[in-house]
Amino acid sequence: MLARSLGLGFLLILGSTRCAKGNEIFTNLVLGQNYNTAIGNPVSGIGVTNGRKGIVLAAQFTPTMGFTFTEAKLALGLTEGTNSVDVYLESDCGGLPCTQIDAMTLNGALSEGSSSLVTVHSMASPLLNAQMPYWLVLTAGAANTVTFWYDNIAGDFSNSSDFAVAFSGDPNGPWSHFGEGQSRPAFEIDGNAEPQPPAPQTPEPSSLLLFTSGLVVVISALQAKRQAGRSRP
Repeated sequence: MLARSLGLGFLLILGSTRCAKGNEIFTNLVLGQNYNTAIGNPVSGIGVTNGRKGIVLAAQFTPTMGFTFTEAKLALGLTEGTNSVDVYLESDCGGLPCTQIDAMTLNGALSEGSSSLVTVHSMASPLLNAQMPYWLVLTAGAANTVTFWYDNIAGDFSNSSDFAVAFSGDPNGPWSHFGEGQSRPAFEIDGNAEPQPPAPQTPEPSSLLLFTSGLVVVISALQAKRQAGRSRP
């Protein structure tokens, strides 16, 4: 299991944040979109001089319905450096982040020295499929950036395959999984649900009986007509 602090420690800030909800597809934000503002994991650029360089985090989610991705909310705070992060939506390959589906950038949106719930808007508006895993990936937006992605308080813990880290500064990995029981970062995925096809209609028993009776009458009439034709001289 990877070390909890990843060499950078964490900010000790108490409190909660609130933000208006959208069309939730996935969320581990609770009680008015609150999260753990005291503990999280760092994300860092490849040029930082204090702590581990190039830390990239990725959290998996699996939608229960097909939807068009519109935005994501993340619980973040700026520790040092340029106020910029990059957020990626990626497909899943063998239980790890794979192909980039969407790429988003936040500049100047993070609170320095404290946490806040920030929103990134989709650039590609991709259609995502139901029951298929996807990954939300966070990287530093500049070589000197250090930010924190704060934990959830919803009891959402890693199952050893849905929370990953890379130390390359690259959203393409290579990746390693956090161990089972690691608290996952707080985030929300929003979108517009795709319309569901109408369910096939089953005839009411009375309608089915009426249809069957009518069919019997038609068949009987045809048989009587044939018999009458055969009996003519």
